[in-house]
Amino acid sequence: MRGDVKIFKAAKNLWVPAQKLIPVEEKDIVKTGKLSYCQLLLDDGSCFKLDADSQLNLEELKIDKKNNKKIQTYDLKLDFGVLLSVFNKKNDQSAKFKIRTPVAVMSIRGTDFAVTVKVMIQK
Repeated sequence: MRGDVKIFKAAKNLWVPAQKLIPVEEKDIVKTGKLSYCQLLLDDGSCFKLDADSQLNLEELKIDKKNNKKIQTYDLKLDFGVLLSVFNKKNDQSAKFKIRTPVAVMSIRGTDFAVTVKVMIQK
């Protein structure tokens, strides 16, 4: 990470400055300031990069076990900014990644991607 990165810890209802290797949890929010960025590393080895002036809601982060297989479910909401992702190619095909924006919903299956959400201010 670099610069001004904050995490809203939902369990504590409190914004805290991000620190290297700080764990994030379901319902937390990650926000980056100007000239800032951070990377989020998932348990499966996939990585998200949240670019400057961005806000990402971690709606659902789950790993369940069924029949000795891990079932991963990730539901993220990008309110504004840029999100880049590099997926672990060894991911089980049962993994479910959903990215929501104010105008679209994407389901991702083991591919790298980038999403940009610009906030339009009307006068």
